[in-house]
Amino acid sequence: MRVLVRVRTAGVNPADIVLRDGVMDHAYDALFPVIPGLDMAGIVEKAGLGAPEFSPGGEVIGYRRGQVLRYGTYAERASADVHMLVRSQAT
Repeated sequence: MRVLVRVRTAGVNPADIVLRDGVMDHAYDALFPVIPGLDMAGIVEKAGLGAPEFSPGGEVIGYRRGQVLRYGTYAERASADVHMLVRSQAT
């Protein structure tokens, strides 16, 4: 199941740098144009049916990864598998 997140913050993970520099070209396919980014924090916009722990308006942090590089977290919105997200604690 997937969750759609309105990204408020995207982090620069060391893996982003390695992927950007082409060091892992042998391990990942890419469909261009590629939107980079793996880490994010944001607000849930929509949650799939199998994601009852997430509801619209909830804050989450997470990681978005796939076998094919295409849609990353350096975007206004990003979707991620539920097992890649956790609810953020209010501060």
